[in-house]
Amino acid sequence: MSTYIRNYLDRPGEDTNLYSGKSRNSPTPEEISQSIENMMEILSELTSLTPKVVKVSVMAQTEQDVLDLMNFTRGFKTLNPEQEYVTISMGKMGKVSRITSDVTGSSWSFASLDEASAPGQISLSSMKKIREILNED
Repeated sequence: MSTYIRNYLDRPGEDTNLYSGKSRNSPTPEEISQSIENMMEILSELTSLTPKVVKVSVMAQTEQDVLDLMNFTRGFKTLNPEQEYVTISMGKMGKVSRITSDVTGSSWSFASLDEASAPGQISLSSMKKIREILNED
């Protein structure tokens, strides 16, 4: 079990929502590559602990990064339908993962009220417009 997860679980009296990711700390290309390569392992480890929510965010460097995370999420949600997942690819390329969260198996997405709190975050008003279009018959 990773040190981060072990430390998080050792906090008494808190709901167990497990999170793995980086946002504004500008990970190196090697760290990003490592995160994507280890995504199946990360999701497996977090899921095995049966938390309320598994949240994973990664900074997308390529279109394939975004598609991989979306595909992994769909697969894990199919295998673990009772588990809540929230996965997000950050950055401009990752916006599609925020828009299609319900298709990929994420329980929800994040939108900003004012300023974005993470790279690639979409405003609530834009998200509403996009979702209305996607939900049209």
